Amino acid sequence: MCRLYQQVGQYKVLRLIGRGGMGCVYEAQHPYLDKKVAIKVLFPQLTMSPKVLERFRREAKILSQLDHDNIIRVYDYITFEESEAIIMEYVNGISLKELVEKRGKLPLNESLATMKQILKGLAYAHHKGVVHRDIKPSNILVSTSNGLVKISDFGVAKVLSDDLGMTNTGSQIGTPIYMSPEQVKDSKHIDHRTDIYSLGVLFYYLLTGKPPYDTQVLTKYEIMTKIINEPLPNIEGIDPGLNYIIQKATEKDPDKRYSTCEEFLLDLENYKQIIVEEEPEEEIDIEGTGIEFSPPLIPEQPKKKKRVLLKLIFLLALIMLGLYIFQRPYYYYVVSKISDLAGSIHVDSIVSNLKTFFEEDNRKEEEFKPTTEEDYAWQEATKVNRVKAYKQYLEKYPDGKYASLARDHIAWLRARYRNTLSAYENYLASYPTGVHATEAKDYKDWLIVLSKKNLSAIEDYLRKHPNGIFTQKARQIIYYLDYKDRLVYV
Repeated sequence: MCRLYQQVGQYKVLRLIGRGGMGCVYEAQHPYLDKKVAIKVLFPQLTMSPKVLERFRREAKILSQLDHDNIIRVYDYITFEESEAIIMEYVNGISLKELVEKRGKLPLNESLATMKQILKGLAYAHHKGVVHRDIKPSNILVSTSNGLVKISDFGVAKVLSDDLGMTNTGSQIGTPIYMSPEQVKDSKHIDHRTDIYSLGVLFYYLLTGKPPYDTQVLTKYEIMTKIINEPLPNIEGIDPGLNYIIQKATEKDPDKRYSTCEEFLLDLENYKQIIVEEEPEEEIDIEGTGIEFSPPLIPEQPKKKKRVLLKLIFLLALIMLGLYIFQRPYYYYVVSKISDLAGSIHVDSIVSNLKTFFEEDNRKEEEFKPTTEEDYAWQEATKVNRVKAYKQYLEKYPDGKYASLARDHIAWLRARYRNTLSAYENYLASYPTGVHATEAKDYKDWLIVLSKKNLSAIEDYLRKHPNGIFTQKARQIIYYLDYKDRLVYV
């Protein structure tokens, strides 16, 4: 329980603002300066714990070193007969948690403005070597008078250059929903990128009005399992660039996240310019309407030269057969001329070859002819060639004969949707000999070319993919390359 103090030190207490894990926060007033402050008083019983007391003092010390418009400022630290207290800047406003609970999801412009201010404050803290480690809506205050956003509660912050050993292996610091995977795993080597992850989840909360995990349904263990293993769901109805930002900020691997708050902020300010290859729209069932399905994402294989040659032979045979029936003198004349050049040619041998060709073609068609309900379901899924279609097949036939192939297609379509180096690497890790493994390697190596932008990278691509998807483009680049200047793309 929070005590109703009349006075804390020389400050007159006006009201109780709220209660936290370590103490209570009061609105108070300086007796001479007529200035309002916020006073965070440590629970008296916790002063008996040296570890808690040290953590409380560290918060005051850390905040006193930070001077930024988007971070709560500390004015003083006092001890009195019952406990100890931090004298802080007073913000006439409410927390983001209270704001969203009251209004629901925030408008996009307001969410962006809020995120930009938080990012600026955290960027400053990170440059000072301070990692917050507990970014969440209740620790972000918004002024009702001017909309200024303030980061508060650095009680579990970590000073990178001053590790006091207060984080033991097996201990978890932070709020589960907003924890990064490395926090959940109790990593001792947490850096500023854990705050970037939490900010990605916070952005999701602002845009949807709810956290990504339902604490009423999921246990703490289930939430932590999802944090480690599952990406955040995409938000429907928003710009693809915003979903990209959230996914990048909340990557499981810290090396794949934004490396700094400034990088995060830059994408946020230019989210409309982010090029994201969107998954094609799901198509309705239009069978029987006469409308053709749109072309599949994965192009059909080119026709083989052998088949083209056989068609030419078939056409020649028809011409010769027509001559034999209707203009036999011309037939013998043509045969004699061809015989002079390439030996004798007989209609019987041509017909025999054509018969063999058609029998082989018919056998192939029979191999792919659907005979069961599952075959027809698979045929429909491949016609549509969308993630949803393959999922529908798997829901009906989770252990069907095409199940592994369906999962392969789903993984590939998702990789193409994201179109990033990590997406293709993940596909190849899961399906090293998959149906689309060659294509995945091709796209992956081309993205490496685009990132390195040098001659050796292009030559390396051409060595690996002499007949690849981007081979012609690579050769064009080399042809138009100015060796004196930087790489020029045409």
